[in-house]
Amino acid sequence: MDVPMAVTAVTAQQLKDAGAVTTRDLSQLAPGLNTVTNGKLIQPAIRGVSSTSGGAGEEQNVAMYLDGVYMASATGNVFTLKNIERVEVLKGPQGTLFGRNATGGAIRIFTRDPGPERELNASASYGAKLKSQDFSLYAATPITDSLAVSFSGNLYDDKGYITNIVPGWDQGKQGQTHSYAARVKFAWRPLDNFKAVLIADQGSYQSDVPYSIAPVDNISSTRNTPGYLGPTGPYTITDTFKPTTNNRTSGISLQLDYDLPTYSLQSTTAYRTNSNHSMLDADRVNLRQGKTVSADSNIWFTQEGLFTSNFEGPANFIAGVYYFRADADAENTSYVNGPITTPGGGLIGNGTLNSQVFGYVKTQALSGFTDGSYAVSDQLKLFAGIRYTSETKKLSNTPVLPARPQLHDETTWRNVSYRVTAQYHFNDATNAYATYSTGFKSGTYNATNAARVDKAAPEKISAFEVGVKSRIGGLLDLTAAAFHYNYDNIQVTQTNTVNGVPNAILRNAGKAVMEGAELEIVTRPIQGFQLRAGAAWLPKAEYTEFANGLDSVPRGYPGSLDPSLCPGPSCGLGNDQIVRDLSGTPIIRAPEFTTNIGASYERDLAGGRLELTSNYFYTTKYYRVPGGHIAEDAYSLLNATAAWWAPGDKVRFSLWGRNLGDQLYYVNVSPNAQGIQASPAAPREIGVSIEYKF
Repeated sequence: MDVPMAVTAVTAQQLKDAGAVTTRDLSQLAPGLNTVTNGKLIQPAIRGVSSTSGGAGEEQNVAMYLDGVYMASATGNVFTLKNIERVEVLKGPQGTLFGRNATGGAIRIFTRDPGPERELNASASYGAKLKSQDFSLYAATPITDSLAVSFSGNLYDDKGYITNIVPGWDQGKQGQTHSYAARVKFAWRPLDNFKAVLIADQGSYQSDVPYSIAPVDNISSTRNTPGYLGPTGPYTITDTFKPTTNNRTSGISLQLDYDLPTYSLQSTTAYRTNSNHSMLDADRVNLRQGKTVSADSNIWFTQEGLFTSNFEGPANFIAGVYYFRADADAENTSYVNGPITTPGGGLIGNGTLNSQVFGYVKTQALSGFTDGSYAVSDQLKLFAGIRYTSETKKLSNTPVLPARPQLHDETTWRNVSYRVTAQYHFNDATNAYATYSTGFKSGTYNATNAARVDKAAPEKISAFEVGVKSRIGGLLDLTAAAFHYNYDNIQVTQTNTVNGVPNAILRNAGKAVMEGAELEIVTRPIQGFQLRAGAAWLPKAEYTEFANGLDSVPRGYPGSLDPSLCPGPSCGLGNDQIVRDLSGTPIIRAPEFTTNIGASYERDLAGGRLELTSNYFYTTKYYRVPGGHIAEDAYSLLNATAAWWAPGDKVRFSLWGRNLGDQLYYVNVSPNAQGIQASPAAPREIGVSIEYKF
């Protein structure tokens, strides 16, 4: 409550109560956060600030951290929220306190540390609709008086929820996910003021959900082609073969903490890898017009050092250095006249190679930062921070087909960003703050554009925020914030498909303005009952300068090249890809209003303990791509759990439901010249769980 910035903190219990399973679900708990997935990528947006690119060397505007380690690869950031201690969502530009530059904010996920006591927590769940099986284990034990170790693991498997209606299909349902994750953590405390934590983890995430995309509303350029078979409902599909995205991630980190009476030192060293292989049906239906394959890998090393003062006087500060190095590569390959499959959809061959390109980006960045505070009086405290960044990226591009000369480029970007804050404490329970801050995201390359060196300039943002935080009578915690952003040189990647080949176009989109407000409350009006609620209002989020943007509009629809095509046989026969001035159109991934309401109640029952929890989330519509034509409609989600702890509080039985309203919404929406294709999220799922702990 005393931190002068907008932060949503979620405990492990609150994650469980809300039915949050993966990082995709965090938007149901944090006002202003939209955890959008774009194919194999997760691209979170905070207050409308997000990234649309996920190529080699590209990083997100909202930085994600796991146990203090920066997660640089967007393809590796969809993972389960098991054995988590807490999640923090920091809103607004980040950079003067820790870690990597971030124009939108940061998501910090912390796992449990082993301690002096033995712990065991094991659970198993089964979901009826997807026939899902979810197993989780956490075990911790001391080895000596100063050394403890923990192991956590999770295994998930389901049978899918999307039916392929191609005659003879024998590959089972689509919409399947299979994943595992394992983590070992050693905590060594030889002294009262020194701690070392060594962590090693590995995980795999395989799913066809992001690429089980089918034409929406019959908008498809191939609809009138002989033999065309389209979906008959939102959970049906007509792919020629089963698509997939297969992601593997691993890492090791060492964190050292040394505390003295007047200051503390912290060092975090990390090495991580991530690789992804994906393939999808290029025409999204049964016509065998092509197959698209992408493969990428990322290896990165980070080193951070922090000095934090704890002086008795009015002044204190944090100072740090941050080093980041990454080697990222990507391959994009497309085939036509295929793929070749068995009559039941089993993949035999790819078809005819149509295009192939390899891209490589090497990144090296060094930053220094400091952030200080000065207590002018018992009520008034002033803060000021500054960060200097120097970042160099090197591009290599090798086209194989069609054959072209290799491309090479190298650029260094430098920046100074800062923040200033004033905080006033009205009393011990209530304070208000005002902050002006700037943020920076370095330039980037489109590594797989073989036609030219495709490069975008750095993004910059300036943000003004005011807020109030109050703890009222021990019954109500309230935080509120209002903000105004000026967002410049927005990096935008827009994709068109020509002759079956996806073409990504990288550019800067001028300027945007965002204005809004957020509110969060937590109250405990009676014993055993807690209510948690949040809301975000974003009445203004638009591009103020966006000349020559690519607008995707269904043919014959308002705003298309020829609206007279509707009604008629050519209505919705793909999309018109129109280059036009998109100034004044809505920012993507920025719903005007969202709200979440979570309630939990517990009481003694039959010698044990009853737990009842629910979480409701609602969002107004928001746009998936620039132009103001392709939108995700408004939807709401309701999750709930009824659980009973047996006497002794060691065994828990639960009945749970997710998406109880059976709402249709989408994991991935992919508009291009072919039309609008989308992959639906899972429908209503009801299941049971058993948990054991000591």
